[in-house]
Amino acid sequence: MLTAYLPFLKNLFVLSHSSKLLLFTLFFLTTLDINDIKGQSPVSFIKSKLIIESNIKKYEFVVDVALSPSQQSRGLMFRHKLDANSGMLFFHQRERVASMWMHNTYIPLDMLFIDSSGKIVHIFYSATPHSQAIISYDQPVRAVLELAAGVVNTHGIRIGDEVKNTLFNNTD
Repeated sequence: MLTAYLPFLKNLFVLSHSSKLLLFTLFFLTTLDINDIKGQSPVSFIKSKLIIESNIKKYEFVVDVALSPSQQSRGLMFRHKLDANSGMLFFHQRERVASMWMHNTYIPLDMLFIDSSGKIVHIFYSATPHSQAIISYDQPVRAVLELAAGVVNTHGIRIGDEVKNTLFNNTD
């Protein structure tokens, strides 16, 4: 489990003391969730910059990263809005057939299935909120990126585009 956090942790050693303090403060502030107040079980996420590169453009997102089983089972449940430049990256320890669903999810979502190199191999458009249907891709993937429905079409994101993030070890 800890190995999944290593790309984030190795960058901490080059930061100044004040930058580390700011980073940790921001981390704890971003883990606060209004659903905790409503009685839902608390689950916190690390935020990470993610870039999708198409043939001619780059699109930048700030995503919550779901690494642990509890984070992945919670996902975007109980949230009522998702900004166009936000999302959630479900990152797995190794490639596997990923199955998603929309139980207790209020926001329609586009789901991008991503291989180990960061290449988008499948897209599911506009998943229906609260649906119990299983959304999957029949080939193993390393991650699934959930974005607000319509973002994929708005940006012209396609199969074959590259997702760049420290977890894929493909950032500049």
